Amino acid sequence: MAKKLLLLVLIFASLTLADWTVETVASSVRDCPDIAFDSANNPGIAIFNSSGLRYYYNDGSWNGETATGTVYPYGISLGYDSQDDPHIGFIDEWDMLDDRLMYSSHDGSSWTTVMLTDFNDMADLYNTSSSIYLVGDDRYLLHDTYFTPSRALLFYNTGMGWFDTDMADTGSPNLRYVNSAVCVNSSGDVFAVYGTVQGTTYGLSYSIFDGSSSTVTVLQGFDAPYIGRASCGVDASDNYHIAYLYGDDIRYGLWNGSTFDVETAHTLSGGTFDGLDMAITPAGDPFITFTQDNGSQSEVFCLTKDGSWTADSVTGSVSGELAYSNIAVDSGRNVGISYTNDTTDVLHYAYSTDYSGIEDTTLSGRVADEGVMLNWESVGDELLGFNLYRDDMVTPLNGELLSTTDSRWLDSIVVIGEEYEYRLEAIELDGTSHIVGDCVVRVPDTEAALSLSDPYPNPAVDSLTVSYTLATDGAINLSVYDLSGRLVETLISGNQTAGRHSLSWNASGVATGAYLIRLEAAGSMLTKRAVISR
Repeated sequence: MAKKLLLLVLIFASLTLADWTVETVASSVRDCPDIAFDSANNPGIAIFNSSGLRYYYNDGSWNGETATGTVYPYGISLGYDSQDDPHIGFIDEWDMLDDRLMYSSHDGSSWTTVMLTDFNDMADLYNTSSSIYLVGDDRYLLHDTYFTPSRALLFYNTGMGWFDTDMADTGSPNLRYVNSAVCVNSSGDVFAVYGTVQGTTYGLSYSIFDGSSSTVTVLQGFDAPYIGRASCGVDASDNYHIAYLYGDDIRYGLWNGSTFDVETAHTLSGGTFDGLDMAITPAGDPFITFTQDNGSQSEVFCLTKDGSWTADSVTGSVSGELAYSNIAVDSGRNVGISYTNDTTDVLHYAYSTDYSGIEDTTLSGRVADEGVMLNWESVGDELLGFNLYRDDMVTPLNGELLSTTDSRWLDSIVVIGEEYEYRLEAIELDGTSHIVGDCVVRVPDTEAALSLSDPYPNPAVDSLTVSYTLATDGAINLSVYDLSGRLVETLISGNQTAGRHSLSWNASGVATGAYLIRLEAAGSMLTKRAVISR
């Protein structure tokens, strides 16, 4: 992967502004950065500098490498595949008259760059933007051409090579297409939104490509003095979201099943807009970034919606021209924004964890007779519950979701001498997940002895876990007695190998009260007390 081949290590400075932390990523950059998070929630940024197309990655500190040189890129767009390898679409200003659409990707060891448009075959080609979207390893790259012939052209590669199709109407020679964006729903339908220009007036249209043909819909007629950069996204329910600049307004639209319900999210009060981008969480929460230029001062904002729209300042008002802000949201709903200061040619990264709705906590583990006991503190009020993972993020240790009142868990299936990594996952009401704590516990490699652990949980309602360790192979008997000495149930009777064992006692058929759990092995007998309470 590219993050294993980083060529340049950068020292970065950070400062905290209200709820945002701003970092300096790199200097001597040009413009047009884009940001994305990989599956481990590490941010990556692609940008143009004097050496060509640069890729920066942060797995604890910012590092950078050149994806491809001898290009003059703009309209840059970044995404990650299923292996967390980066893919970048961009427009190369080949010369002052003709541009070309390019695609750079990393295969785990090196970068490869290909040209997707041949400017010799497209007269008067002038590209204005590109937008890349990845679904697993399927790649979708949209770009628009302003001069004749004006097109919103989709390139897509689903494992069979690159294909292209027109997303917009090519039969209207007076139309021009600008500021396009693309996303893909769970059915594989490709959605594109793009500005339209006719003379001196602007409009907005969108298209849906079902794999065979595109349906074009006019959303905004030619009634605007200016429609700037458009952005789109799709949530886990396959609802499309759009955002775009309309004069002095930022407008946001949510798909209602047949069209968009559009509202004004923000109105500019003084200054001018410079850029716009949007990210959508799986639950459908929109995050929009924009830059406001007030002459000698400029400011980056983040728009969020919680009933009503709120514009949070990311940078505060600073000297210089801040531009090209782009936004991404990780799986924990933490927000990252990349932008440049065009006055100083510096690339910045700003992030905030305040939109996740939960806070990190301390997950601790200790070795007990019965296994590894894990403990944590509450991390928020509006949660569905918790999951605990060991060594991977595939199957939780807990069968059912742990409740918000739970604060401990016993991992009784452990091996002496092994080391285990645990992670605590909090699940919000909208289904968003967030890792809020982790720890590593090693079970000491000590000589095994006959032992019977305290049953867990205790008291129990219907079932409890009984764990024990055998010093040698041989016959054992594990039974439950009431306090009068009457046998209630034999849990196991037979031969077992030495080592640690665990089983569950289904106590739903016994009365509430106290019981004795007795282990007999190798001529010894151990007893623990258990309480059934309902």
